[in-house]
Amino acid sequence: GVDWQPLWNAVNFVAKGPSSPTFAYDLPFMFDMPVMNDYYLFIDLLLATDNHGKNIFFAIYDKTSRYGNKITIAPWDLDGTWGARWDGSYKYTSDATRDLDAFLWECEHGQHTLHYWLQQNAFNNWQATLAQRYAQLRQTYWQTEQLTDRFAAYAELFAKSHADEREEDRWPSLHSGIQDAVNYVLDWIPNRIAALDAKYGSPSTWVASNKWISDNPDVAQRFLDALLEAAIYRYDPIQES
Repeated sequence: GVDWQPLWNAVNFVAKGPSSPTFAYDLPFMFDMPVMNDYYLFIDLLLATDNHGKNIFFAIYDKTSRYGNKITIAPWDLDGTWGARWDGSYKYTSDATRDLDAFLWECEHGQHTLHYWLQQNAFNNWQATLAQRYAQLRQTYWQTEQLTDRFAAYAELFAKSHADEREEDRWPSLHSGIQDAVNYVLDWIPNRIAALDAKYGSPSTWVASNKWISDNPDVAQRFLDALLEAAIYRYDPIQES
């Protein structure tokens, strides 16, 4: 049968939240925090309004490994992203500068409880951790051109193969104007990136100077600890397999 104990433990852990005196200590052993952080940034980038509390897979990697019960997360059903709602409308999400959390509380059912606890408690400097990770992603996969070029390339492929026309002919009430939708996304992405740059820090603020490190030793140490923890975690299963 299915062993639900790791998921039950995780749900119970999050339900208790910071009321537990060991919450901050236990958190990185209960969840794969680098992945949980990436997931939050991911749904923030996409303004994924339907993937914060549902349309999610929770899983564990390998129960026989050192951190076998640690929970990881992955998205599912990403149709409400990139400035569109799950039903294909743009009424609430066309503004690419909308704050994800404000949107979720105003228009949805609130933020995922784990992310809510991380935002409301200063014990782990979560915002600083997100800003550091965002800086890394912005220099690689999340460069504006990297994102827009992918949409443009697929749109061109659809046009050349006439796949967009076949799709529109088959589902006229659902998939009309595919190329127009791509143009909408191409306009939406730069505005979203600009909003997130303002939220997490512009490129000019990403290089941590020696002065910043000396002024913020606890944040710098936590960042290094997180990198070490992630490296150990991903190395262990290889050693034990």
